[in-house]
Amino acid sequence: MNQAASGTRLSSRWLWPARLAWSLVLLLAIWKLVLGTPLIYAEKQTICIEACAESNSPTVEDAAALHASGISLAEYASLSMLFFLLETVIWMGTGVLIFILRSDDWMALLTSAMMILFATGPVDYPIMRAYPSLGWLALLGFSLQNAFLFLFVGLFPSGRFVPRWMRWFWIPMVVIALVGDFLVDVFPAAAWIWVLWFPFLILGPYSQIYRYRKASSLVERLQTWWVVFGFSAMAGLILMGAFLEQVGILPDIVIQDFYFGLAGLMLPICIAISVLRFHLWDIDVIIRKTLVYGALSLTLGLVFFGAVTLLQSLFVALSGQRSAVAAVISTLFIAALFSPLRRRIQNDIDRRFFRKKYDAEKIVEAFSAGLRQELDPEQLSERLLAVVEETLQPERVSLWLREGGPKR
Repeated sequence: MNQAASGTRLSSRWLWPARLAWSLVLLLAIWKLVLGTPLIYAEKQTICIEACAESNSPTVEDAAALHASGISLAEYASLSMLFFLLETVIWMGTGVLIFILRSDDWMALLTSAMMILFATGPVDYPIMRAYPSLGWLALLGFSLQNAFLFLFVGLFPSGRFVPRWMRWFWIPMVVIALVGDFLVDVFPAAAWIWVLWFPFLILGPYSQIYRYRKASSLVERLQTWWVVFGFSAMAGLILMGAFLEQVGILPDIVIQDFYFGLAGLMLPICIAISVLRFHLWDIDVIIRKTLVYGALSLTLGLVFFGAVTLLQSLFVALSGQRSAVAAVISTLFIAALFSPLRRRIQNDIDRRFFRKKYDAEKIVEAFSAGLRQELDPEQLSERLLAVVEETLQPERVSLWLREGGPKR
């Protein structure tokens, strides 16, 4: 695991103030959880009749869907709270782990504080509703969370604004994130300031793409890849959950509470790997396997569904009734299809997305196959140098052969 980058390492003068500020953020998060967790549990056991937009309570339609699925309201509330605590432990745990391992790096401290506050986001509105006099503390945590998010997107991973002129966008965004909610509470007409979220959705990705192409080192590019992978995996799972929600396989409230929360757990893990620079070089392997097995699962699922539908239609046409044999035959067909389909999908993905690696592997395989038949050392040396140049593409390559000495 690498040490903190010199550009973001804290000097001894700022080390303890930064750690103290992080500790205050942690205390704020713990206070919010202690106060807000029982409120969320109470809301999840209560059916919401009206004004349910910001409530954690299930609506009448949600309660009916749970009942139709054989899930009682008390069981749903208990399972939902267990999953909420699991999410909290993962988000806060990875944040604390980053602090323990990289507390001398202000970029790591910023990321850690952001993750800790994101873990407590669901308790903000219940606290503000139940304790109006303490609502400003929950609102402070929410504002800090957004401010840290803007700073993370604008500065990660090098700790510098890239391009430099972007500071004139990011600094006002951070200020608005810190004071915007308090300002809107006092002057509701000031709610128009949140339209600045739209430029953020454009300039945020632009700054990261520009940084990746123009200013990032190899390690910084790998760090960016891990974060992008985390966001992409989360987005993919959310889209799959939205599909399940539309086709009605599971109740909407179950998908929103559990599936979307599960999708979000990809992000803190990838951010932690990126910030700690731990196994950065494994990103190609992870992406490759994710693409292969994601495409394989989707293809096998569609084939299984199509086979079952076709065979059931055939059984109904022949015998007038449905049969469990259709599912058995389809399962055996999927089992037989798994290995050849996985190899085919992996070859297609390697050719499409990992062309250099795929070509290098083919060249090495061809060289290994011809190695057994090559006896001339001069020809063998030429072939070896050609393979190294073609696969690794070094600036210069040379081969030294040891002279044969007398036998002992």
